[in-house]
Amino acid sequence: HNFVVCARSIYEHALGVFPNKKSLWLRLAFLEKEHGSKEGLKKVLKQAVENCRGSKDVWLMAAKETWMSGDVEGAKSILLEASNAIPKNEDIWLATVKLAMETDDFNEARKILTHAREQADTEKVWLRSVKIEATRSPISAIHLCDIALKKYPQSPKLWLLKCKLEQTNTKDINSARDLYKKATALCSSCVELWLAAAELEKQVSIAQARSLLEKARLHVPNNPELWLAAIELEQSLFEANNPGNNNFDKISSSLLERALQECPNSGLLWAKAIGMENVSKRKARCEVAVGKCDNDAEVLMSVSKVFWENRKVKKARNWMNRVIAMEKNVMDYWGYWYKMEMEYGSEAQRKKVVGLCEKAGPREGRVWKKVKSEVVGKKLKMEEILVFMAGKLEMW
Repeated sequence: HNFVVCARSIYEHALGVFPNKKSLWLRLAFLEKEHGSKEGLKKVLKQAVENCRGSKDVWLMAAKETWMSGDVEGAKSILLEASNAIPKNEDIWLATVKLAMETDDFNEARKILTHAREQADTEKVWLRSVKIEATRSPISAIHLCDIALKKYPQSPKLWLLKCKLEQTNTKDINSARDLYKKATALCSSCVELWLAAAELEKQVSIAQARSLLEKARLHVPNNPELWLAAIELEQSLFEANNPGNNNFDKISSSLLERALQECPNSGLLWAKAIGMENVSKRKARCEVAVGKCDNDAEVLMSVSKVFWENRKVKKARNWMNRVIAMEKNVMDYWGYWYKMEMEYGSEAQRKKVVGLCEKAGPREGRVWKKVKSEVVGKKLKMEEILVFMAGKLEMW
């Protein structure tokens, strides 16, 4: 306690000399948050915004802590004041929008974004505007996206959003294909665009999808995700033509070998190699993969899955702990862990995973990105989301 008092005194003295020093105010605020009182934190943040009116970090922390304390209106008031103090800052506007959406005030969020586009007019603001509009009026969102693309014609995120909106709402597959063609020409280095375009082509022609992925690899060489998409395309074709056959075809195996030659240190591809190996040889493949990528979360997760399928649950759990320690933000990993605990763990162990996942707040993941639209907005508990993810994840 004496050390905290001493630290507080040092910060207060330093701020007497440098009253506009943002980093000092933030450090004092974090000290009060960890070791002080709510009243003390509130007082420090109030002084901080008075002395650092041009600092977005100070404003955002003040708003967040006020919101976390349960004072939603107070947080809104702080963000309103912040938007007047630094009207060109996109982060302030986006935080204000986020708060409005958290309280289910769609019309307020819309109104804020209209002002934000007038004041900040950045790519992020336009992107957020289109995404929010798409939740209520997809046609209006498409129109808004067209305006945004005139301002930012080489924005891969805007093009991807435009393509998906057209694809979902017009139901015109040829129009969507033409749009992807235009988008990949303008943003040829965007892997996500190529992958989405290939996914659409699969609905028309596997040969066209294969050709598109080959073209993508010319524009973006040495990319593991594009190689993986090509491998999985051949696998899906083989499985469709050979139902019940658990072996992997020669084409996908050949592609994997080529991929590993081009990307020898890709954890994503080595993890795929483990999954494609015969069950009896997976342990040996794991040893090679770990030797190549000993600190890669994808590889370590595949190792844990090998222990899991051999019912060595304690070892699998230890490896999953290593994965989560490295990549807390990937929902896929949390889903695999929970899925294993559903199969072999106790209620207490499942609750532990839920609690840790809630604290981590994961937002990334290859599978999660594809399926999250099915749960976003439903206000599900974390346990329900993990059960949902467990149902979506395949072992290999």
